[in-house]
Amino acid sequence: MTDLSPIPWDEKLPGPEDVDQDGFCWAWDNVNCFWDWTYIRTRTKAEMYMYSYTHWLPYHSLPFPVQ
Repeated sequence: MTDLSPIPWDEKLPGPEDVDQDGFCWAWDNVNCFWDWTYIRTRTKAEMYMYSYTHWLPYHSLPFPVQ
């Protein structure tokens, strides 16, 4: 079973195994009014802090809604 505990940006940036083919993973916005998981392209810790993302999960951790 995979551990789905959110990983702080301070501890580790996502590696190649954590992002999809386009470089996206899930990021938690804990500061702004949204307070939710967002599917984003990861770049640097500085950029994640600028947008108030505090934690991340690998791309395959959360399902996408099905229409």
